[in-house]
Amino acid sequence: MPEGRAAPGGSSVDKVYAVTNFKQASVFASAPFPMGSTSRDTAYSPLWQMVKVTWVAGATPQVLRSEEDVLAAVDRGAAALEATRVVLNCPIVHRGPKGALPGVSITRPPR
Repeated sequence: MPEGRAAPGGSSVDKVYAVTNFKQASVFASAPFPMGSTSRDTAYSPLWQMVKVTWVAGATPQVLRSEEDVLAAVDRGAAALEATRVVLNCPIVHRGPKGALPGVSITRPPR
């Protein structure tokens, strides 16, 4: 299994991707849906394993907005992942009238 990808069977710890050599916000692998007190997402966990994302020499960095973007960059050889031993307790919450996290769109895969 490639480094940085979840093992079958799930985990109580999800991934958060931190880009090491390009300025951008961290990329969270998932978020509760809907956010806030009405969420009934039983798969959501506020625990995140930090995975470092590094753009390789010669690659043109771009803003990564989802785990799919991160893994696509890795698959095409433009970025490399390094799992760390750092686990963050970082709940994702709704910010009232301000909404969700800035610049983030949350889509649910079809069931």
